[in-house]
Amino acid sequence: MSGGGLTIKVLERIGAQVKLVNDLIGELRVESSYRGIERLVQVIIQVLLDLGLMAIAALGKRAPERYSEVGDILCELGLLGVEDSKVMRAMAGLRNLLTHMYARVDKDKVIEASRRLATDAAKISQAIYDALRAGDLDPSEGLGCGDLKVAVERLRRALEG
Repeated sequence: MSGGGLTIKVLERIGAQVKLVNDLIGELRVESSYRGIERLVQVIIQVLLDLGLMAIAALGKRAPERYSEVGDILCELGLLGVEDSKVMRAMAGLRNLLTHMYARVDKDKVIEASRRLATDAAKISQAIYDALRAGDLDPSEGLGCGDLKVAVERLRRALEG
């Protein structure tokens, strides 16, 4: 066991997802056709969302009802900070546009998003993996994600001691 009770097999599987994100980012950096860029953006986001779902499941937490909630739950669990959870929410929105409303997608916005995605996806996937590996998850780090119970408990402890 490692990573706060996660099995090595689970960590290896999540590590493989992180590697896949980075491999796809490498492809994205050299892709020149718009359709290739669009497809890689969609796939990178999907792999990142799947990574988030794996992490949530590995910790035995509630499954999100929508992809847009994945980052929020990761934040509540202390796996991501507030800003990264917001970035994941935006990525989920872009993925939905590319998947379901592809005829109305602004090509310039996709190209612009692809540039940010290369940095953001690598950073977020590594942050999730590192937090799982460290196993010292602190939900109080998720303050700002709307977890009032954590804030109240933290305040109660501070006032008691």
